Amino acid sequence: MNGKGNIRRCVRSWRWVAVLLLIGGTSVWPAPPTWLLEAARQPTPSFATDAPAVVLMDETVVEVDADGRASTTQRYAMRILTREGIADATACVSYSEKSDSVRRCDGWLIREGKTVKTSDRLEWADVAKMESGSVYHEYRDRKINLTNLALVGDVFGYESCVDGPVLFAELDPSWGGRIPSIVDRYRLHIPAGWKINTILKGAATPVASTSADGRVSTWELRDLPYRPYEPATPARESVEAGLFVSLYPPPGAQMKTLRGFASWAEVADWLDRLNAGQCDVDPELVATVRKLTAGCPDNLTKIRALANYVQNVRYVEVARDIGIGFGYRARKATEVYARGWGDCKDKANLLRAMLREAGLRAYLVYAKATEGPEVSPDWPSPKQFNHAIVAIEVDDTIQLPATVQASRWGRLLFFDPTDFDTVLGDLPRVLQGSKVFICAPGSAELTTLPTLPIEPEYLFERRVALSLSTSGAVSGKCTLAGIGQAGARARGWLRITAARDLREKTVERLSETLRGVSVTNVVPDDDRCSGRCSVTFDFSAGNFAQFLRGGLALVRLDVLSRDSVPTFTEKERRMPVEIHPMIQRDEVALELPAGFTAEELPPKAVLAGPYGSYESTYVLNGGSIVRHRELRLTPVIVPVTKYAELQKFLSDVTKADRSAVVLRSAQ
Repeated sequence: MNGKGNIRRCVRSWRWVAVLLLIGGTSVWPAPPTWLLEAARQPTPSFATDAPAVVLMDETVVEVDADGRASTTQRYAMRILTREGIADATACVSYSEKSDSVRRCDGWLIREGKTVKTSDRLEWADVAKMESGSVYHEYRDRKINLTNLALVGDVFGYESCVDGPVLFAELDPSWGGRIPSIVDRYRLHIPAGWKINTILKGAATPVASTSADGRVSTWELRDLPYRPYEPATPARESVEAGLFVSLYPPPGAQMKTLRGFASWAEVADWLDRLNAGQCDVDPELVATVRKLTAGCPDNLTKIRALANYVQNVRYVEVARDIGIGFGYRARKATEVYARGWGDCKDKANLLRAMLREAGLRAYLVYAKATEGPEVSPDWPSPKQFNHAIVAIEVDDTIQLPATVQASRWGRLLFFDPTDFDTVLGDLPRVLQGSKVFICAPGSAELTTLPTLPIEPEYLFERRVALSLSTSGAVSGKCTLAGIGQAGARARGWLRITAARDLREKTVERLSETLRGVSVTNVVPDDDRCSGRCSVTFDFSAGNFAQFLRGGLALVRLDVLSRDSVPTFTEKERRMPVEIHPMIQRDEVALELPAGFTAEELPPKAVLAGPYGSYESTYVLNGGSIVRHRELRLTPVIVPVTKYAELQKFLSDVTKADRSAVVLRSAQ
């Protein structure tokens, strides 16, 4: 069904909610199960008293049968503690519409020990799982929302059961969440004769137990703390437990769909067979490759021309046949070329086909494009990856930062054709230092991508030339430029900002320090060879100088730096702070009008610590005052115990930025 149909069906479902509320007390729906009533009787633990809600129980039970199918039961109970917590009285059950069967979805609302609401099947809206760039997804969601009925103190609970095949003989359950939890439990039932192997990662260690016959394994985490939404919090998974389970049927068992991998070589073999024949060409595609590479003097120029072409192919995901492994198979290159769109693996495969036609060899590479725990080398499974990029064989004449010397393939240049803003030779920040898997015959291990140096990768330069008038007005020219990931951020801003809106956006940025500012001649410049992306503009504003008695005037040269320092206004933190790498290097030159002299310049400011460094200097150069400023932030996770130190460092930077120059007028 198309998107409009889903919306209409969702609207009809919520209309039924209003009708059912009118019939209120005539319900004949199932009463709450014993497990929910017992959970609702639990007192609120002391570690959750300042949270909006507390999870009383979160249990997942997976029962695998001898044919490799699984029945997954989810039981969840949550008590609402504040008005904010009412928003958590919702549930979402995901399933594959092609391969799964939703056997049960029931929800309840309990108030003071009595049931005030039992959900009906019609109240569970069935909607498509739409992700960014997705126009169709095989997975769907069953959702219920009881926030319109819930009150503070109520217990919301639901139970669901979904049956379906297990694609891989590997399971990787997630743990915990934002709100505190008394118990988070995962239970696995396996058939007689089966075995499992487990790997645990992360700071928390679940308590594990196994039944006497070895067929039932349980893992539990208890008393999980409150993790509020706070700025710059590290990825949730980095502070949770990671559980990786491998299933081993008895020798000789015939599985129709269940696939297990004893090594990365087996993963490579499966992925290679799955994608065999997908890297194809036709006359139209060949003609495009020849046109793009005509006149290219060397391989790097060819690679760049083809990479730019594929980078501009529209990202669209159509997720079909995921339940049988096609989530890992790229569409044929000719199909992606003809339609002009594709997802990450489609675009990577298209580039691979075009490079091969140009005489260059490349490989599909599976990666993880989200922050959190690293890909585990000890658990060979495609489930660890959610993204695809390209590795291109190059020689020593190509010296770019995103290259790796691989033992099996020689020198490889890694490139992400899905990232519109990261140019060839660079890598998105989330991929830097990550472990990836090269899909090629004989691939037997993970490859670590390079972590690029902070400078110049995260260097953002700003140059401002100011001219002050005797009336205190100012005019000037500014250039903002970055390369590497700093350039990618600027490029992304330009990509989503219409040309007619550039001036208005620039005015917004300057208005905090320059009241009544006027901006003209906004000119962007994007050099995708060097990766440098810049914006240049002219501006003017009145009342830049603050006149004092005795012929003195104050000016502050933090024209662009006021919004560049991260701010954390909370007095206390519950979560660590993740600082991303950054370098800002500024030069501001103020030309003084005739009759004005510098009476007093701010002293040199130097700050240094584990979170970064800062330096600001003012010098008199003829008839101008020149300020140089550099702020560096170190990539680090700041623990809660050091939060006050981080705040002080950033506060000291802000104070130094606000230093004023004292001028004297002869008039």
